[in-house]
Amino acid sequence: MLLGLGISAVEAAFFNLPQLPPAEEYGNILINRASAANNVKSVSFSHWQHRLKYTCRVCHSELGFNMKTNTTEITELANRKGKYCGACHNGKIAFRHNGNCDKCHNGNIAYAQGKFDVFSKFPFARTSYGDGINWWSPSHRYPLSCQVRQDQIPGYFVRQDAGS
Repeated sequence: MLLGLGISAVEAAFFNLPQLPPAEEYGNILINRASAANNVKSVSFSHWQHRLKYTCRVCHSELGFNMKTNTTEITELANRKGKYCGACHNGKIAFRHNGNCDKCHNGNIAYAQGKFDVFSKFPFARTSYGDGINWWSPSHRYPLSCQVRQDQIPGYFVRQDAGS
């Protein structure tokens, strides 16, 4: 956060901040709130893959994902009932639960590194910190190519255009 405020690398060292991950892993997280307790590997999640199609608001506001990792009460049952990941991972919008648990429950934060290669080729406004992308630039506040229509996720609204 301090880097986002224009703090130099020398100043960041003074504050003893941890080294940032490489850009291709910056948006990846491991979701492990309940996985270890249920004897399964953590879920790897790639923000890059999802951000290509949707605004942050879709998941963090409309689908109820907390901003802090591992604080949302995600369960397999909730997903199967169409909540959280299951709102889109239903076999219509995206792949669904079909016994291929390792696709998500792989425990590998670098699992989707190739997704960033595609993502990073888009002409984003750039920064010198974080993942190198200026997310607050107006051109990044909306999805690049939203393929989901409002009627595809019952009860949820997905922004269709950057003009409204």
